[in-house]
Amino acid sequence: MREAEARGRHDTHNLKISFDHRRHGQPFDLTPDGLRNALAIACGPDPATYVQEKLRQLHELGYEDARIVGNALFRVESEDHLSRVLLGVEPLRPVRLETFDTRFGIPIPYASDLFSELEEIMVEPPSAGVCVIAITGPPLAPAAIFRTEMLFAPPFDGELRMLLRHPDISVRFKETDVAYEAECVFTDRARSLADMVTLLRALTYLGSGKAIMSLTGEGGSFGPIRQPLSTPLTGPYLEDLPALARLASDWQSLLELAGISSQAELTMDDLWSAHRAALAADLLLHTDKKAGFAFDRNELVGIADSVKAIYFDSCQIAGEGISYSVEVTLEATEAQPDVFRSVEFNPIEVRPKVADLNDYMDDLADRFGPGVMIHPDHVRRVDPSELEVPDVRVREA
Repeated sequence: MREAEARGRHDTHNLKISFDHRRHGQPFDLTPDGLRNALAIACGPDPATYVQEKLRQLHELGYEDARIVGNALFRVESEDHLSRVLLGVEPLRPVRLETFDTRFGIPIPYASDLFSELEEIMVEPPSAGVCVIAITGPPLAPAAIFRTEMLFAPPFDGELRMLLRHPDISVRFKETDVAYEAECVFTDRARSLADMVTLLRALTYLGSGKAIMSLTGEGGSFGPIRQPLSTPLTGPYLEDLPALARLASDWQSLLELAGISSQAELTMDDLWSAHRAALAADLLLHTDKKAGFAFDRNELVGIADSVKAIYFDSCQIAGEGISYSVEVTLEATEAQPDVFRSVEFNPIEVRPKVADLNDYMDDLADRFGPGVMIHPDHVRRVDPSELEVPDVRVREA
């Protein structure tokens, strides 16, 4: 009947089907018991189960390979374009599409408008398993490690083409030539903090033009294979990548110091706006500090030429927050005897974010004694060249 339909015969009520009962039949005794036994052998003891199985066969038999197949005509712009399509990086955009319902290997034009408005088709190339790639930068800097799927394009010109696919980054190989790209970086796409750290670290290394990539098959099936990546990364905000990568890594360290296991999903905008978190990282983690404090002598009544103060604050990114405190040594200089400037920072603690900063200030005073407390509400963030002196909250003995 399928072959008849493929030939255009729709008068199936006029067709005859015959078979040789001697070759395909099962003999039985021409008695009621003989017929019952023959039916029990053919259908099994449960008629309902037999009916369900026949209905399944009616819908599924002959579709083991594929149900809908098609022929797509599309325009190839270049060798690279064809490679990207076959690797599943770029969609195939058909100029004409013919679809068939194929059963028992017999195709019949698919009578449906299901694909009439289909504009793009993503090709899924065959997978060859998992490949772990490690992108390294300067000596002793931590690597950015990605667990990727290894895919191969059907050969169309005798050359090997491979794609290492990851949600954040993809690497394409054509023989020994390498191309890489990362998409949806500066968008509202949310990532875990660990994934954000890894991605920004990799992009920073790639942007330097001196990165090295190592490929290793999962379980050590091959490699490691080292491949220099000398072609610099291109795209927007490249000059900001090192600072963003450092901030993401620093924030991960600060959460760990506070005993917080990050569960949040954050976006690039969360990092762009995290000025207070960047200040915390600078004061607590870095020796090459960019931040500093300056106060007018009139605000520090009774202080000679040096004083130790405590700065404290809270900050958060994507709903996960910390509170911290740091001891600040302020000194007047000969050049500016009326201005106290920070000359030394000593971290005190990092803890989960407190509910009230004033209560935190009281707690610090109880533990370390009364003295100069630098309250964040009395500090203004300005360019050093235009430094304006903020207020200082002082706790008297």
